[in-house]
Amino acid sequence: MTRDTIAELQADRRILAECPDSGEMFPLADAVMFYVGEAVPAGAKKVLDEWEAGLKERHKDLREARRRLKERSETATVSVNIGKIIEKVAPAMRGFDMDCRDLRPLFEPIDYVAFNGLASGNGLVDSILFFDVKTGGAQLTPVQRQIKEAVERGKVHWATYRGKL
Repeated sequence: MTRDTIAELQADRRILAECPDSGEMFPLADAVMFYVGEAVPAGAKKVLDEWEAGLKERHKDLREARRRLKERSETATVSVNIGKIIEKVAPAMRGFDMDCRDLRPLFEPIDYVAFNGLASGNGLVDSILFFDVKTGGAQLTPVQRQIKEAVERGKVHWATYRGKL
């Protein structure tokens, strides 16, 4: 019965199929058709072997891509962690041009607020600076950009709380 069905499909050139690769239509009579329970014809065997080889190659490429992705992920994690350490010790490093006694750490969302002049002999604060420590190619986060823009627009205010504690 199955052989009869295959024979009928191949006998009528008006029955069309769509190529899964190109999307083009072609007469099913031109296709190599076979019943799965029987031996695979040579033409189909060649195509199946090529597909299997291609799948094995893609699988190998996928494993390699996953390995590289894992390495990049691990490298990025280490870089972020090193950056978090550096932002905490930056004021103690050579070349840091601010008096670390003027600094107050926040670390989130920005690293420091500097009260410039606080630690000097007269203890007069002449300016206040919000700043963040960045390493490598790190950029400001969206929240840090908003803080920077608010400061640049002069949207910085003072308030005193006098509530009962």
